[in-house]
Amino acid sequence: MNPIKHQIGTSKKNIVWVKDIDLEILKMLHEYRSLALYQIEYYLEQAYGIKRNTIRKKLLRWKKKKIVCSKIYTKLPTMVYYRLDDEGIKLLKEYTIIPQNETIYSENSTNRKNTDHYFGVRDIVLKTKLLLGNLGDGLYSGSPEQFSPFVFPDWIMKFKDRTLCLELDIGTESIGIIRDKISKYHQYATRRPDENVYVLFAVIDDVDPNLKFKDFYAKDRSKRIINLKDAIIDSNVLDCSNLHVYVVSLSRVAVVAKKILTGTYPYDNLERHKLSVVSMKLLEMNDKDSYQKEELNADDFYLAEVNESLYADGHFSIRKNMEQKTVAIKVMEEGNVRDLDRLRYLALLRQEKRFKKSVDLILGVYADTDELKNDILGKPLEKTNLISTEMWMDFGEIPSMFQMVNSSRLEEVAIHES
Repeated sequence: MNPIKHQIGTSKKNIVWVKDIDLEILKMLHEYRSLALYQIEYYLEQAYGIKRNTIRKKLLRWKKKKIVCSKIYTKLPTMVYYRLDDEGIKLLKEYTIIPQNETIYSENSTNRKNTDHYFGVRDIVLKTKLLLGNLGDGLYSGSPEQFSPFVFPDWIMKFKDRTLCLELDIGTESIGIIRDKISKYHQYATRRPDENVYVLFAVIDDVDPNLKFKDFYAKDRSKRIINLKDAIIDSNVLDCSNLHVYVVSLSRVAVVAKKILTGTYPYDNLERHKLSVVSMKLLEMNDKDSYQKEELNADDFYLAEVNESLYADGHFSIRKNMEQKTVAIKVMEEGNVRDLDRLRYLALLRQEKRFKKSVDLILGVYADTDELKNDILGKPLEKTNLISTEMWMDFGEIPSMFQMVNSSRLEEVAIHES
């Protein structure tokens, strides 16, 4: 729209010109209640190409007009957040962007007990919106005041038929609290068997230089991530098939959130089997090594006591010259706690020789290499390697795999060494 003149108070000389982008900024402040200056600058620069100095000058002009107000929330270094002031709320009501009778915003307190957590949650949402781009038209996000009487996520994002519950972990909550939290999600999901419940935990880190925190957080949070995954596995909630739980670092959360919201994650059983077949087909097509594959019947591998939901996604015999190996494939999603639990179970069956047929190798298969390298799986599993289909698309290279050295380090090895 063309700029519109908006009068502040009763004086006709006290006016401000309002553009589309101005309304977008005010809507953002309404949606998120408060945003740190670095967040406003980063988002508007990335989304609209607006220079940071231009943004700062606009906010200072608005502050004088009582459209926004600001507060310093840490002095070393100086960090400021902005929220709507009275004239900003009036302006949004005038343009019917918010209801005339809304009081939630004005009643929202500006007292932030833990600013790293408060603004970190908003970092997740803003980065996810940026990553979604035009795909995110119709995305809703908001503080979950009305989500459930016994489940209270840090934030929710809704896109089409999916609701994603976000949880930011800054390392201050005990494992007992984490278990209690995930048990409540389990309770919520079991009461709604026809509704998929998506929960994404993000562990705060200091990887992204664009994010500003009061406290110091390590770049490598693999220990905390695996502690959370273990706590969720030990809570025995993963038998609930409509509950999907992911744990990743803050630096990777937007990537995984996008995949959940747009329907890439979680894969269904058919997609998982197809990906297992594709991985073996790519190996067979490699022109540096001559491999032959044969798909085997899953029922021939498991005792009657093993639930079908625990089966691998594919079972193959791989031959090269006179050598033959049997491989059980588990398709993996980055951060998916159920996938890690199933991978460990398959490794245990192999180690304890509880397969009806001998299995030489458990193979975790990811769609792309970034997923593989950023997923945190914990202690190395015996005779368990990882690959991505992306790795094996380079037919000019000898195919390789990754072995887990520890919870945060992988070692690439040639396939014939596995």
